[in-house]
Amino acid sequence: MSTFERNVRGLLGTKLGMTQTWDENNRVVPVTVVAAGTNVVTQVRLPETDGYNAVQLGYGEIDGRKVNKPRAGHFEKAGVTPRRHLVEIRTAEQQQAVAAYAQVGLQAFSDVETALAAEFAAREREQILTGTLADSQRALEIVRTQFKVGSTDLRFVTQRQLALNATQSALVRVQAEQRIQRVNLHLALGGSFGPRQ
Repeated sequence: MSTFERNVRGLLGTKLGMTQTWDENNRVVPVTVVAAGTNVVTQVRLPETDGYNAVQLGYGEIDGRKVNKPRAGHFEKAGVTPRRHLVEIRTAEQQQAVAAYAQVGLQAFSDVETALAAEFAAREREQILTGTLADSQRALEIVRTQFKVGSTDLRFVTQRQLALNATQSALVRVQAEQRIQRVNLHLALGGSFGPRQ
């Protein structure tokens, strides 16, 4: 036999009355006014002892003389003063929700670590290619000077120009990759690209 259980959040209070407020479109919205006083946990139900997960909340402090002996013992065991109302809230999905949240947290840390490593690697490649580009530019200037004085031919100038162009293309690709990795890092850290508030 299976039991239907749902995850509920609860807070006990006393209804004070009704009022109204307006939303962002100037429409009237009815509102219930609740005085949420002190809520205390009087018992935690566990599958090992009770067969299900639940939390028992107490609300509405009352004089201890107005409580029968079994209830007085229950409150004494919980270490709280007697309460007028006791409500039990099932927490069947709590463990699953906590486990899922922990898994999401671990995945987020992993995503951030991966994005940081990729961005760092792209930055290192950019620094290397920037140095290589400067070397290629100097080599091209030397070959051009040699060509002007006639100590080398046009073939060497063309080779140096092609090497410089290849280095520039590689640098542009690495810079684009680095920007993509920064976007991935921004997203992994919980950022978005929606309109700014």
